[in-house]
Amino acid sequence: MEKNQKELVKYKKILNETMKAFIAFCDMHNLQYYACAGSCLGAIRHHGIIPWDDDIDVIMPRESYDRFLSLRSKLAMTNFDILSPEVPGYYLSFAKFINKNTTIVETAEFPFVIGVFVDVFPQDLVGDATLAKMLMAKKRKAFSKYSLAIEKHSLSTACGLLVKFRIKSFLNYCIYSLFSKSLAKKHFDDFKKLDLEIRNIKGNKCMCYDGFYEFEKEVCEPSWFGDGVEVPFEDYTIKVPKDYHAYLTHMYGDYMTPPPIEKQVSHHYLYFMDLEKHWAINDIMKLNLEKQEKIEYIYE
Repeated sequence: MEKNQKELVKYKKILNETMKAFIAFCDMHNLQYYACAGSCLGAIRHHGIIPWDDDIDVIMPRESYDRFLSLRSKLAMTNFDILSPEVPGYYLSFAKFINKNTTIVETAEFPFVIGVFVDVFPQDLVGDATLAKMLMAKKRKAFSKYSLAIEKHSLSTACGLLVKFRIKSFLNYCIYSLFSKSLAKKHFDDFKKLDLEIRNIKGNKCMCYDGFYEFEKEVCEPSWFGDGVEVPFEDYTIKVPKDYHAYLTHMYGDYMTPPPIEKQVSHHYLYFMDLEKHWAINDIMKLNLEKQEKIEYIYE
C-alpha cells in the first residue's frame, strides 16, 4: 500500500499537527527533546520534513524519556497517546507519540494499530565504548527475538523459509510459533534487564542504543545537545541540538548536499492507513489486503 500525492499532503498535515501536540505536551511537563537524525537534517536543510521522508524522529535524555512514558495517563481524554514496549502487542523498542483519530498498520506480520506518529527515542550515556557496543547489539537482538515471538506466525512464512532451504530458520520459526507466549516473556525480560543496565551507565558521551545507525554514528558528545535551539520547521518551530552543525556533520558529513535522486526514497512499511478514523485491528485483518515485504528479524 502506497500513499498517493493527495494522501501524502494530508498525512504530512496531520503529522505536523501531531508534532505540535507533542511539543505542547513536552512544554507543559518540562520535558527535554531534540529533533534527531533525518528530522534534524530536515529542519536545517529544508526547514521542515525532508520531501521524500514521511516521519519525525526525536530523542529525549533518559530522565525526560522515562517521565514522558510515565505521563501517558495525562493523554487519556485527548486525541493522542503514547506507545512503548510495555504496551501489549507493540513491537518496537522505542516509543511513539500517536494520533488516536487515525489508523496505521505498518505490517501484517505485526497486526497492531498505531496512528500517525512521532518516533521518540531514549538517549543514554556511554562509558566504555566496547561495553556500549556489546550492549547495543545484545539489546537489539533481545528485542528482535521478542518481536519474533509476538509476530503473527503463518504457514506461508514457514513454507517460504523451507523452500529457500533456510532449515535452521524454519525450525526456529516453528519453535517460536509453538512456544510464542513463554519465549515472548523470556526475551522481553532479557530486553528489560539490558535496558536497566544501560540506564545505570555513567560516562562522558551519549547515544541512542535503540537507533538504526551504526554504533559509531550513534555515539555523540553531550555538549552538542545542551538546552537545544529552536529553528523554523514547516509553519512552527522545533528544537534541535544546540550545536546542530557538529551533530549533523558527525551523522552525515556534508549534510547540506542532498543525496542522489535514486536514494531520495522512504524506507518505511505501510500495510493499511486511514487518516479519517481509528480502526480495530480485527476489522483491518478481515480485509485480506496484499502484504508488504516482510520486515526481517533474527531467526538464527
